[in-house]
Amino acid sequence: MLLLDITSNDKGQLYTHKSPLSNGLFLNIKHTICNKLSMVTKQINFTHLSFNRLGDRFLACDLHGTIYMFDLNYNRYMRLNRLGITCTALAYNLKCKTEYLVAFIDGTIKCFNTETRNLVGWMKGHEKAIISLNVHPTQGDMVISFSADSAQLWDLKTFECKQKLSIDAKKNVEILKICFAPITNDIISVFKDNSVYVWTSENISLKCAFNTENKEEDSKLYKCFSVSNDGKTIAIGSRQNFIDIFSLESKELTKKIDLNKTDSPLKECLILPGLCYDNKILIVLYSDGVLDVYNIETCQFISNLNSYNIVHNQSQIINEQKITQIYSSSNSRYFCAITQCGFVQVYDLDCSFIKSLKATSGLMKSSINSTQSRTVDNTKQEEKKSFSVYKPSKSHNLSKRSQNLLENSQIQSKLCKILKCYNEYPARYRIFIWKCLLKLPENYESYASFVERGIHPAFLDLSKKYPIKSQKCLRLLEKTLSALAYWSPIFAECEYLPLLIFPFVKLFFNNQVVCFEVCASFINNWCQHWFEFFPNPPMNILNMVENLLCHHDRILLDHFVRYRINCQIYGWCLLETIFSEVFCKNDWQILMDNILSNHPGFVLYLTAAYSICNRTALIQVKEIDDAKYFFRHCNPLSVHHLINEAHKMQKTTPNEIDPCKLLHNFEPLTKGTYPVFNKQPKYISDYQLIEKTRILQDEIQYLKERDAHLESHKMCEGKKLENEYMLKQMLWDKTNNTKQNNFYKNNVLEYERRNKLISDEMLRKQQNSFDKSNLNHNRITVGGEPVVMMDRDGNTLFNKMKKIDENFDEIQNLMGQKPLGNSFKNNEENELEESEELDISNEDDFKKIECELKANRANAILDKCDDNQENQSANYSNSSIFSLERGRQAIEDQERETLKRIYEVRQTLALQARANSRNV
Repeated sequence: MLLLDITSNDKGQLYTHKSPLSNGLFLNIKHTICNKLSMVTKQINFTHLSFNRLGDRFLACDLHGTIYMFDLNYNRYMRLNRLGITCTALAYNLKCKTEYLVAFIDGTIKCFNTETRNLVGWMKGHEKAIISLNVHPTQGDMVISFSADSAQLWDLKTFECKQKLSIDAKKNVEILKICFAPITNDIISVFKDNSVYVWTSENISLKCAFNTENKEEDSKLYKCFSVSNDGKTIAIGSRQNFIDIFSLESKELTKKIDLNKTDSPLKECLILPGLCYDNKILIVLYSDGVLDVYNIETCQFISNLNSYNIVHNQSQIINEQKITQIYSSSNSRYFCAITQCGFVQVYDLDCSFIKSLKATSGLMKSSINSTQSRTVDNTKQEEKKSFSVYKPSKSHNLSKRSQNLLENSQIQSKLCKILKCYNEYPARYRIFIWKCLLKLPENYESYASFVERGIHPAFLDLSKKYPIKSQKCLRLLEKTLSALAYWSPIFAECEYLPLLIFPFVKLFFNNQVVCFEVCASFINNWCQHWFEFFPNPPMNILNMVENLLCHHDRILLDHFVRYRINCQIYGWCLLETIFSEVFCKNDWQILMDNILSNHPGFVLYLTAAYSICNRTALIQVKEIDDAKYFFRHCNPLSVHHLINEAHKMQKTTPNEIDPCKLLHNFEPLTKGTYPVFNKQPKYISDYQLIEKTRILQDEIQYLKERDAHLESHKMCEGKKLENEYMLKQMLWDKTNNTKQNNFYKNNVLEYERRNKLISDEMLRKQQNSFDKSNLNHNRITVGGEPVVMMDRDGNTLFNKMKKIDENFDEIQNLMGQKPLGNSFKNNEENELEESEELDISNEDDFKKIECELKANRANAILDKCDDNQENQSANYSNSSIFSLERGRQAIEDQERETLKRIYEVRQTLALQARANSRNV
């Protein structure tokens, strides 16, 4: 047993290892806070508790209004909310799994979400503090809250009050308790004056009212009551330590349990839901914190639960932890109690005194001490002896085989009683129990012969079709499927076999032999006649399911027929996976507990019951795809409800359509070697032989074609490689030639560029020497100092004049005229030679004009320089550089005039030459 102090943690782990005590107590929870300044630790007591609908989680609140959620399956806890106000009641078994209700001292009810932790709804209507909240057991969308003066029915969809329950004649009488009846959905209310009222939840009308016999009015007032999970029995405890057992069907007092043998007064009673012998276990809580267990059917004491002297942390002993409140989960697997000091005690009923009672199949326990002695009925003692383990004496005449059969039958009878009480086997011993039920021979040598043959060829590509994350699990699945295929060849062709055995492979992960034998035994017994129509679904088995559905719900079957939803959808989708796709792991294991413990035909009842339990949803389905989706995915259906419905159908089914009558009983696997499995039709075996022969011939032909194809492929590859080599060689040669040509061109260009640079350098040197000589010959003085004439670009005046001469020659060329000088003279001489009679005086005149033009141009340049020199003498004296822009413009104008005069002179000369030629 572990003590958990959650302190101020938001979340954490409940326990590191589960080690329950003999009474089933495995966890003690407390809540303490520490002042960081004074370092003083203060304990905060838990006040209320509530389980969810599945019974694997519960909520607990403390005095400060802090809500904690404890998950027993995942071994964790988490703080949900800090409300800051004292809570008076909790309810966690709502239809929406993520919502819970909290009642406060001011009469309000609030609905919160466990995931978002936000407020969902608010209900207010009570004037006094709410005592208790009771949610509708099946629908989960209605809740009854009651205080000392009234009770109200609320609709959780709209968070509005549907009805306020009150009786005019009982205005001054306080309500003891009010709750829903689990099966009938009626509302049961008990008042402290011993009156009991039953209401209908549909229209909130009084269904019946009966008053108990009460001759001593003040001595036998009721103090507590509890309703059984089947809604047939109600237990009411009085102040005089009597518990009256009423039947809600006959509305009469049927039994009475006397508790006067104890000195402590009665405080609370609770019928454990769905527990042993159809809700026949009653737990009684006394004021001193002691819990007694009674059998309602015999009114006899069974056992007691002592909660004193509990050692915590192996050092601290807390004496007299009196239990003040008791709570039970819906499946009666866990039991919680709140102590006087504010602790929450969690009991595992699988490991508690109730489990020990079931293991011995007795309903009572001998007296422990003188203060708590109880008398036990002789019939119960005989029953206990008859259920004890059979141990034959040495002188017994039974053979060893008969002894084993008797022991096995006794073990199976005990297991069936445990299953009847709990609807499931303890998870810790489930694998061992399944091995006992299936009577596995564990033929290691026979299984080794299958494994030595390796993976069957039919399952070499299993990972592609069924990708599994765990490689170890995939290898085990391949080995199991291969062993089944070697055991019977039909399994190598069965496409749904991996879906069928995969849940068993996951469960028997660490034992290959047991995994194979469980699968083989299940196929041999629970898959009877499945392969008579192979490879089609077993229509004979599906017809049995259809007959069951027709007998128990003809309207639903007509709906299926109307919309063409056949038995291959609502039957085969469930059978080929054994419900593994529609239930989670825990629910599937509970379902398999009942399948393996019952006749092989019971699985067909479960198949038909699944559709009947989901009747409301299936009536709305009108499309075939929607129906397939429904039977291939999980649906909100309780596995216990499905099992109970299947048992009810089994009791009312006629023998003509009863699968248990049509299928043979369980037959275990034989010891040493496995039995022959050849239950498929003969034509399938013949077809397989023909197919094997055909496949062998096809393989031989394929090998020949493959060899020929490989030879041709090799030749093509050789030619291809040769062509590629030649192409690469050509490309290499072409690339080299291109590189050489480019290199030669680059060298030539580089040579020309160097020659040009050398010539330019020589020309520049000559020009520099010529400029220097001109500068020395023609200097301009400004203020008595020589100044180098330069323009804005840094060019000297004589260079500029040289460029102007060049431009002048280019202009003459563009105008179709020859330049002046020797070329001009040559042209004129040519013209004179052609005319042969040109006047010499005209040539002298032309030379005079040419000399005059050159002189005028030089004088104009010097005159312009003198003008600029006079206007900008101040700037020349400062920078010694002046601009010749205006001079350049004047020179250009003079050039234009000169060209014009030259053109006119040439025209005149040409006209004179022609005139002279005519005269001659």
